Amino acid sequence: MIRGTWLPCLSRTVSPPVILLPGLGLSSRYLHLLGRHLPVTSGVWIVDCQGPIARGGGATFKVVEVARAVCEWAPWRNIKSATVVGHSYGAQVAVELALWKPDLVNTLVLAAPPIDPAGRRISRLVFRLLRDTLHEPVSLILMAASCYLKNGVRAWKMLREALKEPLEQRVAGLQQPVLLIRGAKDTVVPHSWTVQLSRLIGDSSLLTIPRHAHGVVFSNAQTVADAIRQFAPPGAMEMPEWSSRTQLTIL
Repeated sequence: MIRGTWLPCLSRTVSPPVILLPGLGLSSRYLHLLGRHLPVTSGVWIVDCQGPIARGGGATFKVVEVARAVCEWAPWRNIKSATVVGHSYGAQVAVELALWKPDLVNTLVLAAPPIDPAGRRISRLVFRLLRDTLHEPVSLILMAASCYLKNGVRAWKMLREALKEPLEQRVAGLQQPVLLIRGAKDTVVPHSWTVQLSRLIGDSSLLTIPRHAHGVVFSNAQTVADAIRQFAPPGAMEMPEWSSRTQLTIL
């Protein structure tokens, strides 16, 4: 069920790549812009769950199962260590991936990580998403609508399973440095929730980007890419590492 897209590297230097994990039911297309802004030396991989489910293999809907599928996919692409960036549902997968295979994830970036206890009801979540569309680019809304029309049944089943996974019970076990990113106008992921996650994670930084919402990785890909570039370990993107447990706002 895992399908990957590779964005080519900018030099021949050997260094860990970046793995981007998209939101629930979305294809890798909306993360291409972010990937192109990342000046990594060994390329960017974007994976999604849009591929067909193998006959007789059973469906994969739980977050931990998707993370294990990515674990199986990575060696196939000869990826031994990477900076992993998860957006929305992809952030849940990224956390499980970091816990399941800590050697694979050297740095973790969680953009708009879902979802606080108050939002774990379908009706509340749908209401938040509808409010969030008021602040999103039309192009992103149309792209998401196209994905849900094509892949809606699977996305619905994966959403029901994702709501059963309390992220606050998982992040405390992370061993990697973590960067949390949130758009200031995000109505899906409250600011208080990202602050709570930051406090639960031992080595973390929190970045708030004004004037952008849940889809900040698309609507302001350049700023997100700059933040990832600064946060990644030296050598991966040739920028200094951020100090831990900082809270930053890009104006």
